Amino acid sequence: MRRASTSATVGSAATNLFAALFFLMVVAGSTAMLARRLNESAYAGESRERVRLLLDTELSAAIDQFGEDPTPASDSMSDPVQEWCNSRNIMISDISSRIAPNWVASDLLRLQGIARAVGASDGAGEDLLLVLRQQRERSGFFSDIATGYGAIFPKTAHERYLTGFAYANVNLTDDAALRKLHEVRTSDYASAQLFQAKIRALRNEGRVVTEETLPEYLGADHDRLYPVVNALPWWNVNFLPLPILIAIISSPEFGVVNPQTVCDAIDTQRRTCEIGQEDLRSLVGLPAESLLYQYLGTTTWFWRIEIHSGCDSLSVVLCRLPPEWTPQSAQDSGPVGQVAGERRWFRVVSRRYSR
Repeated sequence: MRRASTSATVGSAATNLFAALFFLMVVAGSTAMLARRLNESAYAGESRERVRLLLDTELSAAIDQFGEDPTPASDSMSDPVQEWCNSRNIMISDISSRIAPNWVASDLLRLQGIARAVGASDGAGEDLLLVLRQQRERSGFFSDIATGYGAIFPKTAHERYLTGFAYANVNLTDDAALRKLHEVRTSDYASAQLFQAKIRALRNEGRVVTEETLPEYLGADHDRLYPVVNALPWWNVNFLPLPILIAIISSPEFGVVNPQTVCDAIDTQRRTCEIGQEDLRSLVGLPAESLLYQYLGTTTWFWRIEIHSGCDSLSVVLCRLPPEWTPQSAQDSGPVGQVAGERRWFRVVSRRYSR
C-alpha cells in the first residue's frame, strides 16, 4: 500500500511539474510574442514617422518649385513645377477653377449651360440659388462638396465642375453669402446686414472693385475679411472646364464678339502653351476694366498635391495667398521667385495621410 501511495505521489508531482513547465512555456511564449509585437509596433510607428517625414520633405520641395515659375502671374501645364512634379511622381491639379457652391450667385447660375453642368436644367438657376442660400444659412460653408452639398448636386458635378476651395470675389459672390461670411467672421449680425446693403449698392451702381481699391472699399472690414474676400479673378483659363468657359464667354452681358471662336482659340492655345494675362485680353478682346476679368484670370489659387511613397500617400490642398497678403504666422511659406525677387506666399489648408 505504501508503494502504491508513493507511486501516486510521484505521479501527482510529475503532473504538477509538467503543468508548471507548460504554464511557464506559455507565459514565456506569450511574453516573447508580446515583446515581438511591441517591437514590431514600435518599428512600424518609427517607419510611419519616417515615411511621413519623407512625404513632408517632398511637399516642401514641391512648394519651393512654385517659386521657380518664370511667369508667376500665370499657371499652366507648361510651368516648370509641372515637369518637376511629373519627374517625382507627384500629382498637382488646379481645384479652384470651378464653380464654388459656397459663393455662387444667380448671375452665374442663370447662364445657359452652367446649371446643366452642375446637374440642373437650364432656367433653374433661381431655384437652385434659393436651395443653396437655405443650406448656407442653415449649415454655413463647406470645403467638402459631398458633405455640404451632396444632396443638391450629383456626384458627377462634384468631381468635374464644383469646388469647396475658392476665394469670395467681392464683385461676384452672392450678396447673401457675403453677409453670412461677414457674420461668421465678426459675430455681428447687424454689421453683416449693413455690409450686404453696401454690396447691393455696389452692384446697382455697376462698379467693379479691384485689388488696389479693395482696402478703401472694405474700410474697417478689410482686416476681418481679407484675404477670404478679395477682388482676384475666380478662375484660371488654362485649367477651367470647357463647358464653364463657353458659358461665361458666351454671356450677352459681356458682349464678346464671336464667343465660340474665342472659346476655340483659348482651348487650342492652352493645350500647347501657357495663356498669360495679356494673351487672355488679346484673345477676348475686351477692355481691362470688364467684369469678365473678375471671372477669368490666369492664376490658380488652390492646388491639390498628391505624393506617394510605396503604400503611403499624402494629399494636400495648397492655397496661394494674394500678392498683397502680409504673412501672419509660420503657416505661410514663401519661396522666392525668379522675377525681381518676388515672394509668393502659400499655405497648406488641408493635409491627409493615408495608407
